[in-house]
Amino acid sequence: MIVEPIQCESGGVVPPDGYLRDLAAACAASGVLLVVDEVKSGMGKTGKMFACDFERVTPDVLLVGKSLGGGMMPIGAVMAKRKWWTKFGLSFAMTSSSGAGNRFACVAGLATLDVIHSEKLCSNAERQGQCLKQGLVGLCSTFPAALRGVTGRGLLLGLHTASRKVAYEIAAHCVRLGVLILPAFLDRTCLLIEPPLCINDAQTAAVLSALQHACDAVEPRHP
Repeated sequence: MIVEPIQCESGGVVPPDGYLRDLAAACAASGVLLVVDEVKSGMGKTGKMFACDFERVTPDVLLVGKSLGGGMMPIGAVMAKRKWWTKFGLSFAMTSSSGAGNRFACVAGLATLDVIHSEKLCSNAERQGQCLKQGLVGLCSTFPAALRGVTGRGLLLGLHTASRKVAYEIAAHCVRLGVLILPAFLDRTCLLIEPPLCINDAQTAAVLSALQHACDAVEPRHP
């Protein structure tokens, strides 16, 4: 069973409380491997190191990537419980990739982990994410014709709009104001807001200000 703890490209959709925990229990009872894809939601993005930590779930296999390289180096990793590694075996066929084990990439990944821990970036993501989410909820109340709601956790948020056109117009206005926001791949009415873990108070305020200006410009044309 392969699952994202948050469906990122569907608009930051968070499952109901207990979903992942119940799924893990069902997989264990039936002998099915639980593979959790944290390529987008992992590495502190949600306010915890991994989104499955919210339900205290340890999957059989955990997939990470993207931000593991600190934005500088492409790298991905597969982690698994020891008993499953012994089943697979570290064979040549398993590791025969031209890019596998790249020393430079691995150094970047280890440095990224050090920075996340030493600079307490998970805590920062949680705090700034709460500020962003509160601000976005306020914008939804102020611009009910353009905005429909907010989903997600930490710094992995989805701002749902009334239509694709509204989403694209808001995104275009934000880009002109220096804030890069894009619609989700699988839900073009939803704008993904995914700032870096090191975002500070002033930058969070700038994101919300840009969105407010964008909504001011867009909503009158979409009453």
